[in-house]
Amino acid sequence: MSLLDKFVGIIRGDRTVKSVREKGHVLTITENTGDRSLKFNGVTYSRISNSNIYTGSYWDYFSPLPALFEKPSILMIGLGGGTIVYQLKKIYGDDLDMKIVEISDKMIKLASEFLDYKFKSGEVIVGDGAAAVSAERKKYDLIILDAYEETFIPPVFLKEKFVRDSFKALEDDGILAINYALSAKNMVHYNKYLHLLGKLFKVYKVSGGNLLGNVIIICSKKMDKDAINSGIHSKYINDGGNRHIVDGYMYMR
Repeated sequence: MSLLDKFVGIIRGDRTVKSVREKGHVLTITENTGDRSLKFNGVTYSRISNSNIYTGSYWDYFSPLPALFEKPSILMIGLGGGTIVYQLKKIYGDDLDMKIVEISDKMIKLASEFLDYKFKSGEVIVGDGAAAVSAERKKYDLIILDAYEETFIPPVFLKEKFVRDSFKALEDDGILAINYALSAKNMVHYNKYLHLLGKLFKVYKVSGGNLLGNVIIICSKKMDKDAINSGIHSKYINDGGNRHIVDGYMYMR
């Protein structure tokens, strides 16, 4: 845990309600009067607000993407505490066609408790996200990559094979959406990764404002940014609390 994480936790009044260990790592659920968080070695992996489905952070920016498709089939790599799952189910309904691959079985169990949600049979599986992508062809409309170990992306997801496998696993108008944390270690690979993605996809970045130290990389097989924005404005539910999300896409580059 960084000094900043400790300081923020103190200011927020976080208290630990559960802590488990897995392979030398510590997974904790904390609460305060405003929200709950799930942390991996002190790094916040998920947050749920007690008063709003939106968090004001990077998780929110995946929420418009299912609206771009009539009946989206979604693959999510990296569950964490399940903030993105929670938001998408709240917005699009519990029947949303969503498969989640998480490498840690303890994380899955803790996420179910964190969300107070019972995952449906086959909805979430223990496994390697890169292997799950490589096994499919034109199956998904949307692939969400939010896989981390503490603050860095596992190297397998930064390689050309994963990029090519994702392209093949997506439908013709599909999108690969990536949470890229701008930590010192990840910044070393950032420009090279964008170049690699750009060989196959139209690549756009949603950043700034409420995203703080994260960029959401939008990798589209077919839709350009105007088509993405048009779809968001016409199909994404405007509930008054998601203005920051719509603005983020409006100014993506």
